[in-house]
Amino acid sequence: MEGPARSSTPPSSASLCPACRKPIDPIRAGSVAILDGAFRYFCNAQCKSEWVDTTSKRPTLDAMTADPPPVVASGVRSPAREEEKREEPKREESVAAPYFPSIQSPEPEVASGVREIEEEEEALLGARERVIEEPEPVADESPSTLRSPSVVPDEPREAEAKDAEPTEEEPKEEDSPKTIAPAHDGEGGPVEEVAEPVERERKPSLAARAMAIAPAIGIGAGLLAAVVSLAGDAAGVLRLPLAIGAAMIAVSAFLLRPRDPSAPSPWVVAGPIAAAGVAAGVSRILHDAHADAHAAFVGLAAAAALIVDVLTTRVRRDVLLARSRVESALEIPARVVRGDATTEVEASQVRPGEQLLIEAGEVVAVDGIISAGSAEVAPWLDSPVVTQKREGDAVVAGAMVISGRIRVNATFSGVERAWLRLISAAPSRIEVAAPLVAIARRFVERGAPVAALIVAGATFALNGSWFDVAIAACAGGFALSAFGATAAAALAHARAHVVAQRRGIVYKDAEAFDTAGRADVAVVCSRGTILLGEPEIVAVEAVGKSDAADQEKRVLALAAGAELSSSHPFAAAVLRAARARGVRPETVRSAIGHSGRGMTALAANGDKVIVGNRAFLLHEKVSVAIADARVSELEAQGRSVLLVALGEKLVGLLALQDGLRPGARAAVQRLHDARIEPVLLSGEARDTCETIARALDIEHVRPEILPSDRATEVRALVDGGHVVAAMGHASSDDGALGAADVSIAMSAAGAAPGEWGVALASDDVRDAALALTVPRKCRERARLALGVGLSAQAAAALVIAFGLAPPAIAPVLAVLATAAVGSIDREPV
Repeated sequence: MEGPARSSTPPSSASLCPACRKPIDPIRAGSVAILDGAFRYFCNAQCKSEWVDTTSKRPTLDAMTADPPPVVASGVRSPAREEEKREEPKREESVAAPYFPSIQSPEPEVASGVREIEEEEEALLGARERVIEEPEPVADESPSTLRSPSVVPDEPREAEAKDAEPTEEEPKEEDSPKTIAPAHDGEGGPVEEVAEPVERERKPSLAARAMAIAPAIGIGAGLLAAVVSLAGDAAGVLRLPLAIGAAMIAVSAFLLRPRDPSAPSPWVVAGPIAAAGVAAGVSRILHDAHADAHAAFVGLAAAAALIVDVLTTRVRRDVLLARSRVESALEIPARVVRGDATTEVEASQVRPGEQLLIEAGEVVAVDGIISAGSAEVAPWLDSPVVTQKREGDAVVAGAMVISGRIRVNATFSGVERAWLRLISAAPSRIEVAAPLVAIARRFVERGAPVAALIVAGATFALNGSWFDVAIAACAGGFALSAFGATAAAALAHARAHVVAQRRGIVYKDAEAFDTAGRADVAVVCSRGTILLGEPEIVAVEAVGKSDAADQEKRVLALAAGAELSSSHPFAAAVLRAARARGVRPETVRSAIGHSGRGMTALAANGDKVIVGNRAFLLHEKVSVAIADARVSELEAQGRSVLLVALGEKLVGLLALQDGLRPGARAAVQRLHDARIEPVLLSGEARDTCETIARALDIEHVRPEILPSDRATEVRALVDGGHVVAAMGHASSDDGALGAADVSIAMSAAGAAPGEWGVALASDDVRDAALALTVPRKCRERARLALGVGLSAQAAAALVIAFGLAPPAIAPVLAVLATAAVGSIDREPV
């Protein structure tokens, strides 16, 4: 550390060694100590030790006492701690303030002695632990310390001794927030802890604690109201007060807290309980014969409502935690490129079209399309895989750049990002907007009053009293509320959506999720979806009896020349084969591509070059009879065949082999298990397509379908009464995707919305199948939960209406039905 320039003035009294009184430069002092709130500079450690022993009135104890007084901090600072303090001067200054109240900012010459101060800390702490033989009364009960307020050096040092004396009654830990117990450095040695104020744990307020225990109190009171008569007639007088108290707690719990948008109106539950409480109170006042039964129903209804509420809250906790984690993980700033510089802004402030710069180790803050650069990316939040992304690929918020650097053109920000679209805004949340949950919610809200009227009318027809009619009406309305069943249906959707997000599956909205769950036919595009989309040339054969080697090179050269301007995977395979075999592409002109069929061009001598499948050559009036048997043989092996013709004469063929994508069989099997029929849609010849289908256990194939005709083929399946889903890539299979009821676009999550119902952040066909099976299983569970819950509650309403059971059966069945549907939701998706 470089100190300030040396002064030419004579040293002052403050620059004299307190022990030997020799002049000393504070910058080069051999030892420095802080005593009486001021810095003391010594020639060396011996001078300092002699001066402390001479001036101190506190002799050192020869032996440890049985109960030594506590100190602010004790021990020896470890080297690691010393180095940390040197590297963090700002932190050192902040923690020094409580020790040195009279020193706000050290002078430059004082700052140079900080290291020496730390090296002599052990001596100072040892001096702090000395005890006076004859203690004097101390007025100040604060913890003793040598770092007392500043005093005049020439004054007697009794004040210092008094400040350092231990008191007879040491302050408690909570009264001394600066006292911290010594820690250890990991090698057995003590390490001095920095004395910092200990933040007291905030205790919950009385209202918060009361709200936390209120449900338990309400449940206990409601259950006691039902069984209190077992303790005798004297205890029976407590039935109504207990029931009314439980009802008040239940009604308050449902009406005073924020409403869950996925649940029916709280009045559906609170209304019958409140009305039954009033009716039970009036019946007790008028000494109705069934007053005890009325009060018992009120207690049981209140207890059941609270039990169901507690159960649904607990089972929903994992979903809330998962969503909270997603929201917190996406609360990151974005570096927006504006001009020649980047500006860091919140993700919600990024406008569509703005460009963001993301480097290695950074997380993408918004959805977008890569406009420049390439990188290895973990494509979604907590993705277990890493993929290569380049210009034109879509990325979603939460993706992490592992290596490389990309520039992203933003498409969505804020709550419109793919991972937040169905979990943030209440109206669009999956469990709120899902059609099945919305229908169940409306059914409960509108059916509960109708059920109350029907049960009341039936009870009146059975000659029940007016109080019996009122309680029966409340029981009927309470029975059909079925809030446990609707909560289970909503939870099934929320949980399924969490599972889908963990696999990088994004649904456009709740309607798309529901439609995906109803799909019964899945059209699978072959190239790039089931197949790798990276075919390789496995055979080059010439037609004729001339030199086979030269003819094969000629065939490959003609095909490479014609395919030179094409971007089809077959063209890339032909060009790779030509380079690998050292064949130079034939010079051609006027190359024209025919989508899904082949290429035509003109050779140097003016002859027409045709490269394509058998149907294309027949269309161009080229006979393929001479190679027909060989073509059929290759296609039966699952290979694609390109025929090459020159001057309307067949000269050779190319056989290409494309492998199955990893997980293709597992994806098809997953569809079969979910009772979804897979259909293979391909532009390959029938024999090739059927061979691929047999390998994947697919029965239905649609071969030789050109890209322009695929939308018509998918539409024909839709017109047949099926809910059709199509899987493919947006770039090559847009026709099939656009015609399907559910479009599953692979590697499209983060792209512009409105086109695809489901977008994947991955390129895995297993995730495409999962995008259908997860919502399908979710719908099955939600329907089962609603069926069980509503059936149980409807049965309760019927038996009450016909007088076969008392009204208390409704709350009992409500709890049992909730437990049953809760077990359904706990099963893995």
